[in-house]
Amino acid sequence: MRPEQWEEVLRHFEAASALEPSEREAYLARACPDAEIAAEVRRLLSAPSSVEFLEPPALDAPVHERDLGDFTLLEEIGRGGMGVVYRALQRPLKRIVAVKLLPATFALTARQIERFTREARAAAKLTHPNLVTVLTVGEDRGVHYFAMEFIDGKNLAEELARLRADLGAEDDQRAHLPSSRASDYFRSVAETVSQAADGLAFAHSHGVVHRDVKPSNLLLDPSGRVKLVDFGLARDEELGSLSRTGDVAGTPHYMSPEQARSQRERVDHRTDVYSLGVVLFELLTLQRPFEGQTVQEVLDNVLRRDPPRIRRLNPRVPRDLETICQKAMSRDRGDRYPDAGALRDDLQRFLSHEAITARAPGVVQQLGRRVRRYGKAILAGGLLLAGVGLGGAWAARAAERSEQRQRIATLHELEGEGDWSRLDDEVLVAARRTLTGLEREASPANAELRAGLGRRFEGLREEWFQEASRSIEEGRRAAPSDLLEGADDARILEGVLLMLRGRRVFPEEPRFERATRVDAFQARISIRAQDEQGDALSGSASFRLLDPVTGQPGGTIELGPLPVEGRSLAPGFYRFEVRSPGHRPREFTRLLARARVLPDILCTLRAPDPREGMVRIPGGRLFQPGERGYPLCPFTHEPVEVEAFWIDRAEVSFSQYRGFLAATGRPAPPEWVDLPADLSIEERPVVGVSWLDALAYAEWSGKRLVAHAEWELAARGPEGALFPFEEGDPLRGTVRGPARVSSGSAEDLRRCLEHTTDVLAPAEALGRNGLYHMFGNVWEWTESLGFDRDEAGTASSMPGVRVMLGGDYSAAERGHDLKVHRLWGPSAQYSNLEHGFRCARSDRD
Repeated sequence: MRPEQWEEVLRHFEAASALEPSEREAYLARACPDAEIAAEVRRLLSAPSSVEFLEPPALDAPVHERDLGDFTLLEEIGRGGMGVVYRALQRPLKRIVAVKLLPATFALTARQIERFTREARAAAKLTHPNLVTVLTVGEDRGVHYFAMEFIDGKNLAEELARLRADLGAEDDQRAHLPSSRASDYFRSVAETVSQAADGLAFAHSHGVVHRDVKPSNLLLDPSGRVKLVDFGLARDEELGSLSRTGDVAGTPHYMSPEQARSQRERVDHRTDVYSLGVVLFELLTLQRPFEGQTVQEVLDNVLRRDPPRIRRLNPRVPRDLETICQKAMSRDRGDRYPDAGALRDDLQRFLSHEAITARAPGVVQQLGRRVRRYGKAILAGGLLLAGVGLGGAWAARAAERSEQRQRIATLHELEGEGDWSRLDDEVLVAARRTLTGLEREASPANAELRAGLGRRFEGLREEWFQEASRSIEEGRRAAPSDLLEGADDARILEGVLLMLRGRRVFPEEPRFERATRVDAFQARISIRAQDEQGDALSGSASFRLLDPVTGQPGGTIELGPLPVEGRSLAPGFYRFEVRSPGHRPREFTRLLARARVLPDILCTLRAPDPREGMVRIPGGRLFQPGERGYPLCPFTHEPVEVEAFWIDRAEVSFSQYRGFLAATGRPAPPEWVDLPADLSIEERPVVGVSWLDALAYAEWSGKRLVAHAEWELAARGPEGALFPFEEGDPLRGTVRGPARVSSGSAEDLRRCLEHTTDVLAPAEALGRNGLYHMFGNVWEWTESLGFDRDEAGTASSMPGVRVMLGGDYSAAERGHDLKVHRLWGPSAQYSNLEHGFRCARSDRD
């Protein structure tokens, strides 16, 4: 076989080796018409895994036979159509590295060797934390090789396989991403892809385009850092390209449309942006956007089809991440991010809860894409119509003059209208368009009409903006009724709709656009810290987003040094943390609604240790998977990972709550006017407190309210027990009283106090984890939002209510157990004589 034929054999072998075995025959039938070359490729493909022209040194050979320059090859860790990768020992430095080699055989050509060495040169010029570093390049006994840093971790393809198998991170000690059901999964995905984009941005700035970005080329080191590897298909602007016109370079499922069309001259750095967008798509949905039975079918789908909507495949995906992915995967290069750095920056904005720059494609943009895609057909139809239309040009001009006269008449009618706000927007838009056309009219009458209407439009623009601004600001400043519903949404919406009218009628006015940006309606919050004397304290603040369903926190986001002034944050369920030197951290849970200016978080740091009287609960999985028949929480229906935390040994008592009232001046619950004087109640669980009252006490005491999943783990254990006692009588020590019959507040209050018992008595009430009265006595508030599930099982939060657990003194008589939950409103109007609480704090000191 001639050398040029061997070069073709190797080129097709390289391409076919990257495909699934079931796809190789279709590739050869399509891409390799020479029967002799195709037969040789089939022979190589059917050979054992140690293909003859990539045969590595036998690992059971003597050590000196496994030596390659300064390296001793220890074990094979990867192979492909252009080389074998080994874990190796660099003997002089006594360090482990990865060595990629291209063994010398009769089958190698100058082009194959040049491509191999170019990969090494392209990678060697790049030093970046998110790129695998090339250490040296060499040749020994005809074997070309280069050494790289060894990454003792997984690649992203292995992570995806684990996620698809629904294995949690605890099932694999080397796992990087959390479970796809975890509250911080999408943040982890955004951080991972952002790191990859940062590495690509650096490569692009040095003239290197990778051209084969895919999960298996994204390695994850033990610290979770992403490392991009395998520049075998990279194009270096300094070295030029070895690809022929018509070569399809890359992995089909991750190719950009220009790669799939083999348009070598059009493949620039934006092809890597597209491929990384496909990786992001796969992480968000655990599916690839384009599939097919053959390579050609995959390529056809890449070229002709739009990817499925991400949130249809996975409704949990944040809308901003969907928008970022859509922009990165735009079919037209001009619609993508201009470079990988811009993609990285938008992912960082998402992680920082800032407004992203990408926008979901609108109707006009989608239509424009279709016009560009089917432009030839549209052009052919237009030429045909043009030939027919030439004969009617004179009639068209006459019709245009008639329409102009009609439009001017319409302007005169508009001049007589008193209140333009009542007119349809399209009428006003058309009128402004006609006024612009009148600039070419020289008649004095038309000039006067244009000037008069122009002044009225200027007045309308200013009137709308001022009225809309006033409406929005009044809505924001509405007196808060509780921590959720402080803003007057109806008043805000009224202003927003008027601003949107302004954008339609006056698109050139930037104030309307700025006023209707998403971040213009985010909540604003300020945080300060002080000592007991009221003197300001230094320190820092951060927050963690709470999953609205499980209540469990995600990763920590720093807000910066104290004080934090008017920080804008997206709506969501937040746990803020305040740290100051010499004091234990403090936590504050807030639900941020739209356009809210929340009351300042004023953190008064006091001397007592807030952990006194608390029990530490180790973190763990609430409701272990794999077990059957245990009673799950009626709301979660699935295991929840819970971090370690501290919880009060007992419910808050009357005496403890009275101390809070005396220190803060907060009014007592209205039901307390009927407190009986003949009962000793100071150590009974406090009752009549609303959720807002309980929250205020918890934060004053240096704690917070217990999260739903935390309460369940403490009371029920990971196995989900129905009662808080592990052995013997499951109801021992439980308060037993009759069901409540309402007959007036004073009598109800006495009945409640007679049937509850002291928070630290009797001894028999000490249950699981050394906690008192986790079942019975009083219902206990949690900080967590209520939620429900629809018929399809999708959970949705209910921000207007909070979860209560444990049951009151009549729980046993009613036949309840720890699986029974109550949902109740948080504000003062929902205070109840059966309701008490205990506090918690995170184990983050």
